[in-house]
Amino acid sequence: MRLQDAVSEAEINVRIHKGCEILCAGEYIDDIIYGLDIGTFSTLGNSNHVLAELYQDAKPSEALTIVKALTEHGYKPIIAHMERNYNITSLMVRLLIQ
Repeated sequence: MRLQDAVSEAEINVRIHKGCEILCAGEYIDDIIYGLDIGTFSTLGNSNHVLAELYQDAKPSEALTIVKALTEHGYKPIIAHMERNYNITSLMVRLLIQ
């Protein structure tokens, strides 16, 4: 039985969507994009949104490389666990308010 079927049978009003968090490193971004393109990695709900987790010691330049590469390939990155990436949080906030 699929999870959605079990939820429906239990009369719980919720829809289940496929997706995963992808741990991203700048040096592997081409492989990650390839995995997204061929379906090895799932986007959120079969959309173009990607839940991207960065290593806690990721430098701001690496974070920007990852975001830029995903965006250039038609994906919309969502950074998971920004609270863990204190070293890039202020940079991302500054970019968002520009």
